[in-house]
Amino acid sequence: MKRTSPIWYFVALLLVLGGWVAAAAIAATAWDDLKQATVAEIDPGKKIAVTDNGVAFFTDIQQERDVSCASKPAEDLVIRQRPLDIEAQGDGRTWHLLSVTKDAEPGSYSVSCAPDDKGVDTANYGYAELPDFRSATIGNGVGSMATLAAALIAGWTYWGRRAERKLLSHESS
Repeated sequence: MKRTSPIWYFVALLLVLGGWVAAAAIAATAWDDLKQATVAEIDPGKKIAVTDNGVAFFTDIQQERDVSCASKPAEDLVIRQRPLDIEAQGDGRTWHLLSVTKDAEPGSYSVSCAPDDKGVDTANYGYAELPDFRSATIGNGVGSMATLAAALIAGWTYWGRRAERKLLSHESS
């Protein structure tokens, strides 16, 4: 196939689409480890250990209302709302993901979780260590490399077609 064939644009499109589908599949495997994590109940007043990977917080009742988890002092542990709806098993219960830590400094923290509406709360709260998210980074790299390769193919095709047109117009004049 000649490098000036427009089919190369289609090849570039397929490459970028396929690359990002593969990237999403690779990145999603990081969350599978969290589903297998052992969830331990948060004991009021006791500190929990936070590693380099961070911690995920769970509840044993599927919440229809907003629940926030906070550490004391508040600025020590940045807790963000759940990125996905994930369930894990532990202590014979099904736990539902509430939130995860972001860029946590390893150490021991006192954490409490409660509904934002301050209503009656019968839920138990737990935590589990976050998995290593390197596979998410690898997935991002795969998608980026596919995009770069597709851009190179499209650029190579464009310049080849442009050079051929210039050559043909030069020969015809």
